[in-house]
Amino acid sequence: MKTFIYSWNRNKSNSTWKFIESSSEARQKVIEEGATDFSILSFEYESSTERPHPLRFGDLFIDFDSKESSFLAGKEMYLFCRYFYEAWKINPKQFIIWLSGGKGCHLRIPAIIFSGEEGDRYLPVLHRELMEKMLSEANLYGLDGRYIDRSLYCLGKGKLIREENIRRPDNDRYKVRIFWDELGKVFESTDVQEQEKKFIELWKLTEKPRILTNEEISDNSIQAVRNEHLSTLFHDINISIKNQEKINKVICTDFKFSECEFLKHCQDNAATLSEPEWWLMLRILAPLGKTGRELAHEYSKAHPEYSHEKTEQKFEHAKQYRCPSCKEINGIFECSDQCRVKTPLKLLEKNIPPRELVNLYFEVIKDTPEEGLYYNPNPFEEDDFKKKISSYIEVKKFLRDTYSSQWGREIELKDCDNNLHKFVINNEEFAGNCESILRLLYSEGLQLSMEKEARKLLFDYLRCAYTEKRAIKVDKTGWFQKVYLIGDEGIGTDSSCEFIPDYRTNQNLFGKMGSLESWQENVALPCTGHMLAEFAIATAFASLILTPCNFDSFGVHFFNNSSKGKSTLAMVAGSVCGGGGPKGFLRQWRATSNALEGLAVQHNDNLLCLDEISQADSKALYEAIYMLMNDQGKARLKKIYNHNLYLPGRFWSYLMAKRLSATRFPKISIVNKWQVNRSVLSILMQMLDMVFIRISLKILIWPHSVII
Repeated sequence: MKTFIYSWNRNKSNSTWKFIESSSEARQKVIEEGATDFSILSFEYESSTERPHPLRFGDLFIDFDSKESSFLAGKEMYLFCRYFYEAWKINPKQFIIWLSGGKGCHLRIPAIIFSGEEGDRYLPVLHRELMEKMLSEANLYGLDGRYIDRSLYCLGKGKLIREENIRRPDNDRYKVRIFWDELGKVFESTDVQEQEKKFIELWKLTEKPRILTNEEISDNSIQAVRNEHLSTLFHDINISIKNQEKINKVICTDFKFSECEFLKHCQDNAATLSEPEWWLMLRILAPLGKTGRELAHEYSKAHPEYSHEKTEQKFEHAKQYRCPSCKEINGIFECSDQCRVKTPLKLLEKNIPPRELVNLYFEVIKDTPEEGLYYNPNPFEEDDFKKKISSYIEVKKFLRDTYSSQWGREIELKDCDNNLHKFVINNEEFAGNCESILRLLYSEGLQLSMEKEARKLLFDYLRCAYTEKRAIKVDKTGWFQKVYLIGDEGIGTDSSCEFIPDYRTNQNLFGKMGSLESWQENVALPCTGHMLAEFAIATAFASLILTPCNFDSFGVHFFNNSSKGKSTLAMVAGSVCGGGGPKGFLRQWRATSNALEGLAVQHNDNLLCLDEISQADSKALYEAIYMLMNDQGKARLKKIYNHNLYLPGRFWSYLMAKRLSATRFPKISIVNKWQVNRSVLSILMQMLDMVFIRISLKILIWPHSVII
């Protein structure tokens, strides 16, 4: 997914923030134009009044600033990092550290360490809470966080921070990167004066830009890895904040401006409100929990007999009663019938957008002992009573085809063995009784609870759940625009959209095993000098580039007596693309034409190795060869459109035969119609030269290699 950041030229008085793509090329371009600062987080889209909370991504930044001395800020940062190194084995070499050149230091903790890579709409709030939790743990070292700038964590456009090696106009110093070992040498002594002296020497690095090579960075830092403690801490913070934010966000202080005439009366006449009216008002506000308590005090303060203690007692008493109905309110205050509801809380639900309403009633919990899908029948109650509907299941993305039709949703669930499953459910399947969906969910391992309405509530969630994540669903592997799709993985960087497969392949079809070096040593090198083996491997590579090179599909037919190595050649070629099981990437000719058509779609723009041609029916073989070489399966009628649907796209077939008898050959004389032409052979021989003579397998090798 493409993300964006803000840039700003601090040195220009009338400079405005620019919203640019979050890429190294875009950053470098605006730096050349004078940009000095960039936002610490990236955004899914630009925040606006209509869409104020984009999805935010980024690492945790902590700004240690001291007006007294940059040494004090640097020491606090050192002790902060050292605590987590000693207490939780989080090596600070994973962090990125800068001397700001101004009042202190900047610390960057990669998101992968605390499992925050997926981002969040309220990420700055989560980051601040995580920082505060970490700080409270580090109190053991006497840290109170006095030098941490908490203004860094704000919503909206967020905060900008100076780019590395950019000069500060106020003191002509630069923000430069340092390493943990360099900072450790400053504080290895227990003598404070010695520490300060060494820090001053280190601070001299800010007098000029510090351009570090990749080798220097790799020698002095290590790759960031997930830490269980910080991940649990971040997850707990996320859950607690979301539970409270879920109520505050959609209800909160705006409830006093709702359409309820009685609440408006209570607000406007708070100073003269009667005891019965006040009591009914408290009963309306009581289900709103903490927010309702705050509003109760706000509405009651204007009364001359107001008492905080008495209001608290009355509010607690009101929680034992149901929200009054409009009929009960009409007993002491005359309301019009314009609102068309039976209780004031229904007005609240009417004003909540449907996308927020489903998230209010349903909650998905993951990676905890209580994980699963939950339903809260009374989301406005302060007591958070939830019913478990099923094991973990979540709607992750909305999908559509390239014409923005055929909408569906990507579902993620866990089975009894805690294995994660991802698949697609098309929206059209929700029509009727949804039996097909339920069968699919059960087959994937979903566990439905014993709740009476569990099935209905599950379908309500799947049908109504909302997410702003989008993806394009594709019906086969292979090339799509400039991206090569295989399973749920896209190879290529020219597309900003995510692609999701709307099909299923054999789980082992593109399986991985071993490494590139192992494949080169155990498969490629032993083939050197063997013309047919080299040719087989070259055809596997060629299968991936036929479409971009605008070549038609073709087949290669190996025939000879038994046990001459025909299947071995096919297995060697298949090792380039993947495979699994005893015969790797091999498939059998013994199949119906429909089954072969399905295989062709699975191998679209890829290699198809078919073995044992002698077992195929002669007539079916004749039709199958034509079908495979025509790049198109049988046209079928699609019910909802009532027209012929073009089924498979292009694919490249590598056809293998074994034990071909003399009587079989005339029956498949059609083979002459798809022999390899000279231009294709020329390309293959050029590829052989590149693969084996120049030894450039690292460029051509398919990343899903297996060792046969």
